[in-house]
This record gives sequence, structure tokens and C-alpha cells, in this order.
Amino acid sequence: MNAEFETRLHAHHEAMSRAALKLCHGDLAMAEDMVQDTYVKALRNADRFQEGTNLKAWLMRILANNVISMYRHRRVAKENPYPEGFDPSDVEPADLEVRDEIAEAIQGLPEDYRKVFLMAALEDSPYQKIAEKLKIPVGTVMSRLWRARQTLQARLSPAMN
Repeated sequence: MNAEFETRLHAHHEAMSRAALKLCHGDLAMAEDMVQDTYVKALRNADRFQEGTNLKAWLMRILANNVISMYRHRRVAKENPYPEGFDPSDVEPADLEVRDEIAEAIQGLPEDYRKVFLMAALEDSPYQKIAEKLKIPVGTVMSRLWRARQTLQARLSPAMN
């Protein structure tokens, strides 16, 4: 992989972020995921880019295709925030106070982050399986899981001290 090509990609970050935010109707987290997925796909397919053509246009096409694909495959399970087969009443940690704080922190996550986090943490599902089940790219699974963990760490750190 060419470091120069990667540098050229990042030169278009601001334009891609603005376009993604517009395409995602102002949803900042979703827009960030789409930009991240665009970088991943662009780097994976660097050999397909034809030198001398418009790199920004190529990236914007990848971004637009990502967003279209996400909207086409998106499904929202509003009725149950837990993964299929998980019953929170079956879990009985010894310290109920900690359990309540953790449950509250998890419940406070944005829905997309919560789904990915619960599938990864409770079912120990690999990223690819989560991506297939939620019909989202693997890169999106990884970024949502990272953001969920960062959010939970920030919320729970003061409580654990």
C-alpha cells in the first residue's frame, strides 16, 4: 500500500465529512461511519483507482454507494434493544447496584452502538457475523463497538472509583 495514496485520500476528508453529513441527514455518528467505511474500501481497492482521474470524485462515489447501501439494508429493531435470545433477567450478578449502573449505561448508548456492543459482549459474536446480522459493513461494526466502549468507559469510570 502506498503511503502517498493514503495521504492523498486524507486530503479530501473535510469534503467527504460534509457530504456524508448531508447524505446521512445530519446524523453525525452515521456520517463518521460512512466516511470510515469509504476509507477502508478506497484503501482495499487502491489498485482500481486510475491515476490521472479525479480522486475526489472516486471517493465521493464510494461514499454515496456506502450510504445508499446502508439505507437499503438498514433495519431497526425498536421493540427489543437486546440481541435475539438474550434475556437480561437470566443474568444475576452479585452486586445489584453495579448491575443497575451498567445496565443504565448500556441502555443510554445510542441504539446502533448498543446493538453491536451487546452482540459482541454477550454473544461473543465475531465482527463478520454481527455485520451480516445487522446488514452493515464490518468497518461500521468495529467503529460502533469502539465508540460504545469509549462511551461506557467514560460513563462508568467515575462510578467505579
